[in-house]
Amino acid sequence: MIASLMFSLVLMFSASLISAQEAVPFPIDWRDWTHVASTVVLNEKHPAYGIRHVYVNDTGKEAALSGAKTFPEGSELIMATYKIKSREVPGPKGIKSTKLWMDDARNLDLMTKNSGKYSKTGGWNYARFDLSSGAFAKKQAYARCFGCHNKRVKDKDFIFSRARQ
Repeated sequence: MIASLMFSLVLMFSASLISAQEAVPFPIDWRDWTHVASTVVLNEKHPAYGIRHVYVNDTGKEAALSGAKTFPEGSELIMATYKIKSREVPGPKGIKSTKLWMDDARNLDLMTKNSGKYSKTGGWNYARFDLSSGAFAKKQAYARCFGCHNKRVKDKDFIFSRARQ
């Protein structure tokens, strides 16, 4: 009984977060933003699988580059994710190595800071787009985004990627 009650509460919480997500316009100029970090997630079963590049708009640039604890209102961060292509390449003295490079575009995730409007999710809205078409992905598991950010980087203003210091 307690387990079913907990499950119901989680579903209600997730549903309220999903309804809070709103369609936002595709940020056409994101490639002009400042590059913050790049990461690679090799496990294809992981929700963040791929080669990922993180960019920040001018509003959040100083916070991202300085390692500030919080980002100012209006900050936006993009994570562009691509599938991974790899192959073994020969090296000197018979040493082989794996070469990785970006393959097909997967998705573009956008975080927008507006503490008043998105207070239920730490002040951030999360949106996902199909990177190749720019279409808003309405079925994005919105609660999963915030759930992971809330669980792992709440003390860092819900942001995983920052520039190396």
